[in-house]
Amino acid sequence: MGFKENLKRKIDIDRLAARVVESVSGGADSSRRIDKPAMRQLLEMAGWPVHHERDLELYQPPGDEAETVLVLDNDLPLYRTTVADVALRKSPTVKEMVNIRNIRRILNDGDVVVSKKAATVGPLHHAAVARLDLSYTAEDVSAIAYDGAASLDSRYPEGVIEAMDMLAELLGWQPPPTIFASPHHHIYGRLERRDGKVNYGPLVIFSRVHHRLWYVDRSLNIADEDDAAYFQHVLQAKAQVAAEGLDAFKAMAAAVPAPGRLAP
Repeated sequence: MGFKENLKRKIDIDRLAARVVESVSGGADSSRRIDKPAMRQLLEMAGWPVHHERDLELYQPPGDEAETVLVLDNDLPLYRTTVADVALRKSPTVKEMVNIRNIRRILNDGDVVVSKKAATVGPLHHAAVARLDLSYTAEDVSAIAYDGAASLDSRYPEGVIEAMDMLAELLGWQPPPTIFASPHHHIYGRLERRDGKVNYGPLVIFSRVHHRLWYVDRSLNIADEDDAAYFQHVLQAKAQVAAEGLDAFKAMAAAVPAPGRLAP
């Protein structure tokens, strides 16, 4: 796959991992259930094949790590032991349960469990992204900006948003803090927290309603009333911005260091 396809795949992996983490968040008594379809996709992207043992859905990494076993259930436990040992602990037969030594193993997996829930997702997320070639050239970045501009010109909002997503990924930009979030707008910017202050910017804003794209080349303090007022004026197309439309995509592309390699 080319760089654009790999970058889109990384964004998909990031979103899948976030979905799974959200689904397993909560305390020990949480009744929330893991998003198994999302986790299965993440495991597939990481290259971990499925293995069914008894009534268990198990996954193991490729290569020589034969004693690493993940169980796809609501606890999402990752074990450092054999498949047979996991099967005994998680789905014992009646015959196995009458053995005192086995009972101890069934009741306490602390000696072999590596992680559970969200802590298990992180390494899988990293493994999936690590399989991608995320090195890029200046031409790769320019091609993304060109596609976004073409989508803007043809009034294709999904294409505009896709190009924004990819350029924001390359820039390390994030969705806005709550105070700068706005319905019907797709927004990315540089988020910085320093000395108790939160600044947001430079940033790019796409209005889905008006099909307009703005680029703001300054950092806005979320606690500053003048900055908040300026932001609202931008949303209303009543404030001067550094660039609009095609030039906004050019500004984003110019901010990306190239050539380079996106870190997993």
